[in-house]
Parts: sequence; C-alpha cells; structure tokens
Amino acid sequence: IAASLASKADAAPSEDRKPGNEYDAIADIVVYDLSGQSHKLSEFTQNKRTVLALLTHFGDFNAWEYAQQLEYWLPLIENSNAQVVAVGIGGVPQAKKFSELLELPKSLQLLADPSGAAAKALNCSRGFGDGLAVNGYLKLFPMLLGVQSPGTLQAVLRGYTGDVLANRGWVDASLARGSLKHWYPSGLNSQSWNPLGDQGLRPFELATLRLQNMKDGILANWADLVPSDDQLLVQQGGTVIFSGQTTSYIYRDAGILTYTPMSEILRVLQATQEEIDESRR
Repeated sequence: IAASLASKADAAPSEDRKPGNEYDAIADIVVYDLSGQSHKLSEFTQNKRTVLALLTHFGDFNAWEYAQQLEYWLPLIENSNAQVVAVGIGGVPQAKKFSELLELPKSLQLLADPSGAAAKALNCSRGFGDGLAVNGYLKLFPMLLGVQSPGTLQAVLRGYTGDVLANRGWVDASLARGSLKHWYPSGLNSQSWNPLGDQGLRPFELATLRLQNMKDGILANWADLVPSDDQLLVQQGGTVIFSGQTTSYIYRDAGILTYTPMSEILRVLQATQEEIDESRR
C-alpha cells in the first residue's frame, strides 16, 4: 500500500512536461540575490548546465522540502557538472531568512522573485481560485484538502505510512540539523525508526520532519517568510534543467507536496546508480 501511494504521489500529473522555449520565457526575468543586487535570470543559466528550481513561497512546505533535498543531493548534482539555481517567491528579506533557517550553502544559489514572475512565465499552476477576488489564505485551505492540488492527500499519507523504495538520507540529515537547533521534535536520529523497518522511508519518519519544519521552522517565522501579496500563497513552482539555452527537462508542480521528484532530476543528469547509492551512505 505504501509503495503504491508513493508511486502515485511521485507521478502526480503536471500541467505540461513537454520542453519548449523556456529559456526565452525566463531570460529577462529580474530576480535578486541575497545582497539585494538585481540580475536577469539568463545570467545564471546561459552557457551552463543548470537545475533551475522554481520554489514556491519561502514559507511553503514545497519550498522547504525541495530545498532540503537539493541541499542534500548538491554534491552529486555538482559532480554531474551541473549547478543549482533556486528561485523562491518573495522578497530578499524572506529569502535571507529562508536561507538562514535551512543553513543553505552558497553554492546553492538562492534568488528572490518578489512577484513570482519566473513561475508565471513558465505557466506553473496558479493554484486554487485563480482570478477570484478573495484572500489568498482562503484559496490555500481547499488546496490543503486536495482541491486543485492533485496528489496532496497521497503525499501527506505517505509521510505516515512510509515508502520502502524511497531514499531517506535527506530526511535524516534534515531532522538531525533541526535537532541541533532544538526544533521540536528533537533528539531523533536514523536509528529511532529501526523498530519500524530498515528499508527506505519508515512510517512517520517524513511526517516527523514535516512537523519539525512546520512548528519551529515555518510557523515560528511565518511573518518573516511569506510574500506581501497573499495571492502568491497558492502560486506553484517547478523545475527546468537547461543545457545552456536548451531545455532538457521540465516539471510543473501539481500542488502542495507534489514538487519535482529528485529521482527524475538525477536521472536527467545521468547520475549512476552507484553514485546515488554512495551518496546515501
């Protein structure tokens, strides 16, 4: 059952995964580095092999989990002769707080996109109620229940049931980092779930990380993480892998907790199974 749910969550439908003219769509989008300096996105992607990770807003579950996975797999991505450029929705102060809380390395280039222009330019989902003149928080609640957010309920359940086929290294690393910060629950390590099995993600392992992220990460710093425009609370993100100006992969998030599967990124970058297994140790 757990494997079936995980498979459905990983295969959650995206709006369109056929590569097109993504480079032209985002080349002139203006973003900001953590010092507040403005740049065109083309400065970070031209003539380079780039994983362009379009995060949701800096207080969103998707952004946190995706960034934690990107940080964990960064050495392997770089070993595949690629760089990571992560563009989050929000201003520079929100980006700096996000980077500080997750202790992201400088080599994971984090940029701020105050209006979500990059995600919009790539036709990423606008979330529930696009165009409705209602508060963004009211749009967010239905998505938490899976409305216009396919795969969300399965992804939530997967956190409790586990997934014997999934890599748990990033979960263990993120939980350990949170424990060092005394985020609740703390004091847990990989062995804590051994009574529940030793393969893949064990039951409650991912759910525990989500609790840690939510309580002492997101909710405790909500005002410092969310964008000023509440309509951006439901704007979804995605991923484009560029080889110079050519798109070799695109994924658009289906909804909450249905962000880009890291297994697909590693496959496109042609990381070998041996390299992936070695990174798990």
